[in-house]
Amino acid sequence: MLYVVSLDCEHSYGVMKPWEKGFYLTNVGVVTNRGEREVFWFEHSKKEPTIGAQYDLQRYIDNAHVIVGHNLKHDINILRYYGLKIPPGKLWCTQVADYLLEGHNIALRYDLNSVSARYGYHQKLDEVREYWNKGVDTKDIPAEILHEYVLEDCAIPLYLHEQQVDRMKRDGMLKIGQIQMKWLSILSEMELNGFVFDVERAYEIIEEYKEIAKEKVARLREIAGDERFNPASGQQVSCLLFGGKANVTWKDWVVKELKVRPESTYREVTRTEEVNFKGVGFTPDERTRTKSGHYSTDKKKVLLALKPKTKEQKEVKQLLLDYSNANRVITTLLGESGKTGLITKVQPDGKIHPTFHQTVTRTGRLSSSDPNGQNLPRGDTSPIKQTIKPSLDGVMEVDASQIEWRGAGELSGDEVMIHEINTGVDQHIATVKDLMELPFISKKDPESNMNRFHAKTFNFRMIYGGSHWGFYLDPNMPDFSKTKWKRIHDDFYFKYKGLKFWQDTNIATVNKTGELRIKTGRRFVFEKRKGKDGLVGYAPNQVKNYPIQGLCGGDLLPLAAAVIDRGLKKYGFKSKWMLTVHDSLIFDYVEEEKDKLMRLCRSVFNNLDIYAMNYYRIDWQTELAGEVKIGPNYGQLKEVE
Repeated sequence: MLYVVSLDCEHSYGVMKPWEKGFYLTNVGVVTNRGEREVFWFEHSKKEPTIGAQYDLQRYIDNAHVIVGHNLKHDINILRYYGLKIPPGKLWCTQVADYLLEGHNIALRYDLNSVSARYGYHQKLDEVREYWNKGVDTKDIPAEILHEYVLEDCAIPLYLHEQQVDRMKRDGMLKIGQIQMKWLSILSEMELNGFVFDVERAYEIIEEYKEIAKEKVARLREIAGDERFNPASGQQVSCLLFGGKANVTWKDWVVKELKVRPESTYREVTRTEEVNFKGVGFTPDERTRTKSGHYSTDKKKVLLALKPKTKEQKEVKQLLLDYSNANRVITTLLGESGKTGLITKVQPDGKIHPTFHQTVTRTGRLSSSDPNGQNLPRGDTSPIKQTIKPSLDGVMEVDASQIEWRGAGELSGDEVMIHEINTGVDQHIATVKDLMELPFISKKDPESNMNRFHAKTFNFRMIYGGSHWGFYLDPNMPDFSKTKWKRIHDDFYFKYKGLKFWQDTNIATVNKTGELRIKTGRRFVFEKRKGKDGLVGYAPNQVKNYPIQGLCGGDLLPLAAAVIDRGLKKYGFKSKWMLTVHDSLIFDYVEEEKDKLMRLCRSVFNNLDIYAMNYYRIDWQTELAGEVKIGPNYGQLKEVE
C-alpha cells in the first residue's frame, strides 16, 4: 500500500509568504494513511519549539510515496524555505485536482471546505478563524486549538486524495493530474527563486520616461492651444483629434484674507472650464462615439488605426502614442501613487517572487499575481524587462513556436494545417498572398511585415472564433470592405475544412452536454450566458478557444517543463528556474552550463510532440518546436541559432 503523508502549515496571519517581512511559521501538522498524527511547533507564545522538528518532518517526506495537501504549493514553499527537501514526483494538491475534475468550472469555489462538501465529507473547524477575525495573531491563539485545527487541515485532504485518484483513473484524467502536480513543484521553485529586480535601473527608467512624457505633454499643449490640456483625459484627446468641446480642470491658488488678523492665507482650489478645441482634422469613426458625444481614444482600437494625412496629424498621433507608452512604463514600475508598481513588490532579499495560480482560469492556463507576470510586455521594445535580472550569470528563455496554431491543427486533425506545419510553410505569408491578396516581398520590407502581422492576427483569431464582421469593425485590421472580409473569412474555412468541422462538432457537443473533453483527457465545463442578441446559451468562441489554450498552456508547456526539470535534477545543474510567461520557460543560468542547458531545452521542445504522444498515450501528428534566447537580463535577449 502507498504511504500517503498529508501536510499543513499554520503561520503568521496576514503575512502569507515565507520571504515576506514579518512571516513566521507556527506549526506543521502531519497525518498519514497509517494512522500517524503529529504536530511540530516552531514559533508560538506558549509552546517551546519541537526538538528535531525539521529532521522528523524530513523523515516523513523521505518515506512518503505521496505528499498531500490543499493549496499544497503554499505549504511546499514554506517547507522548502525552511530547508526541507521536497521531491517533485510525490506531490498531490487536492485543490488543483478538484479544479481539473470539475472542468475549470469557475462557478464553483475551491477552498478546502467547499471541496470537502462536494465529496460529502465534514467541514473543518472554524475556531481559529474567529481568533483571526478578532485580531489575534496565530502565535497567540491557544495551542490546543491550533493543534486540532492543523490536524483537521491534514485529515481532509488525505480523504480527498483517495477519492480524486479513483475519479481520475475512472475518467481518464490521471495523466493530466500527475503532470499538473509536477508543474506545481516547478512553480514552487520559481516562486522561491524569484528574480533580482534592479531598483536603481527602474528609477533611472522612471525619470527618463517622466521627461519623455513631460516633453510630449508640452508639445501637445502647444498644438492644442491651451496650457491646461491633459492627454490623460479621453474627452480632451477626442477633441484634439476630431474637434469639439470638453471640460478642462486645473488647480488654482487663491488668497484668502483673514478678518480677525492682518494676515492672508493661500489655498488651492479646483476650477473647471468648457473649452472648444478646433482639433487637428482627423475624421472620427461614428462606431466609436461614446455616450458623452465624444469619441473613444483607446490606444489599440483607435489611436493605432488613425491614418494621418497631414504633418500635424502625424505628429499628434505619434505624440499621443509616445505619451501613452511613457505613462505605461512609469505606471508599471511605480504604480498608481507609487503603491502598486513592480518596485513595491521587491522583498527584503532584493527579489520579486511572483505567485502562480493553477486554479483560476477557465482554460486551464496559468495566471499570476504580485506581480502579474503574464502582463509583462511582449518583445524587447519596452525597457521594463531590463529591470529583471539573474542572480547567477544570465537569463535564458525557451519559447514554444506558434504552439497555439500547432495545437489547433493537432486537435482538429486538419490535414492542410498539419501539412503546412510539418513542411515548414509560413501560413501567415500564405494568408497574406492567397486570402488577403496583399503583397509580400520579404520580412525585411516594412509593408510586407505589416501585412504578415495582419495575417497572423487574422489566423489566430480564426482558430478562436473570429468573424468577418469583427474584422471589418476592427480599425487595426486592413481597411477591406465587409464583402471582402466575408470572402476572406469563408476562404479560410474552405482551406481549413477540418478545423471548421472540428469547431462545429465541438459546439454541437457542448450545446448537447455542456462540456467537452480533448485527447489528453482534459475536461471543460461551460456555462450558459446571455449573448448580445439577448438569448441565453453557450458562447461559441469559448468552445473554440478553451480546448486549444488548455492543450497548449495546460498540457504541453507543463510536460516540457517536467522533462526539462528531470534533466536539471539528473545532471545536477546549478542553473535554476526563474519564470514562466505566456508559452515560455525562463531560467537563471550559470555560464559554464549555458550550452548544455540550451541543448536540453531545445531537444525537449523540438521533440515535445513525441513526449506528448508517449506520455498521454495518444496519436500525435503535428510537429512541435521551440526557440532559445539568452541575454544579461530579461529585456536584452537574443535568439541563439
